[in-house]
Amino acid sequence: MKLRAFYQLVYLSAFIPNLKGACTTDKILLRWPLTPEVCSDQVLSNPDLWFSYCPHTFVQDLPAPHTPPVSPFSVNLSADSVLDLRITTALSGDYGFSAFVRPDTNNDSCILHYKSDDGSFEMKFLSTASETRVSVIGWTSVAGNNLLVKEWQRIAMAMDASQSKLNLIIEGAPFDDTDVNSFDQKPGTPALSFKTPGTLRVGGSFDGETFSGLVSCVGFVEDKTIDCSTGCYDATTWSSNDGGFEKKILSTTSGTNASVIGWDSCASNALQFGQWQRIAMAMDTSQSKLNLIIEGAPFDDTDVNIFGWKPEIIAPSFKTPRTLRVGGCFDGETFSGLVSYVGFVEDKTIDCSTGCFDASSWTSYKLLNV
Repeated sequence: MKLRAFYQLVYLSAFIPNLKGACTTDKILLRWPLTPEVCSDQVLSNPDLWFSYCPHTFVQDLPAPHTPPVSPFSVNLSADSVLDLRITTALSGDYGFSAFVRPDTNNDSCILHYKSDDGSFEMKFLSTASETRVSVIGWTSVAGNNLLVKEWQRIAMAMDASQSKLNLIIEGAPFDDTDVNSFDQKPGTPALSFKTPGTLRVGGSFDGETFSGLVSCVGFVEDKTIDCSTGCYDATTWSSNDGGFEKKILSTTSGTNASVIGWDSCASNALQFGQWQRIAMAMDTSQSKLNLIIEGAPFDDTDVNIFGWKPEIIAPSFKTPRTLRVGGCFDGETFSGLVSYVGFVEDKTIDCSTGCFDASSWTSYKLLNV
């Protein structure tokens, strides 16, 4: 069922960030590690997409060593599964994209395709059985060796602005600069400047080409060479540009659903029409478990239904500052009914019901005329 079909009760929204990665160079602008721990930060970076779960499959395989709590999983992309990653960073001079890839086949495919919103700038990385090819559309292209099937390789397409030269780079294991193959083309005309805002499509193109295989650690760099490979799988090197946390309670005629967007969701019984009920969505961080709780009258702990889900992936931390919208969502869905006593608690269970309607127990309050 599409989210647009849900009536939305509670919706906690945040901007969906990209991640910055630390490395020996300061030219890494954005990183997408593409591991389950930061799924919501990556696959949901297109603000037009909203999911109550991580909509991609992960496979236990990484091209480089990882540091717990990062898990050794890479995203598995196919013809019906691509990643659209937003780029808004304006820059001048050198620029490029890189990624770890493990192709399933040698079929004709597009692995990376960046396109500015105004359509004036495009950059593509294509792969066939006989070659790879990087193009800045309308300027020039450069061909390189074909990729190896079922093996991890690091690829990059990058612009040397000072030399007006386009670079195609393929690096093989162990990714320590000992197996790097570079190809370049210098057409003799000035290099095109990088244009933002735009979208980087990973695992396909906006023209219909697709890619089948594993992808990991996509990088956007202000450089003419490949992104360095250290730090991508060490969570202590990550920082979030905007935070990144979103939580919802949804209601339909058939059930309710609590979600931490990009992490997991939990379903339960439907709410009763025309009756007061107490609802809660809560995170048990020690167990990495999401709880959905529904309590019926007389609200004395005698009619409490708890539904929990433990996805075996580390629970995301709560992020502030953010806004809690009650009775609707930021996408336009609304709720019709009475609402009372909204609470925010530092607990994994439902907020107790005592004291809310006793003004002597309030420490501060503000009445708003809306």
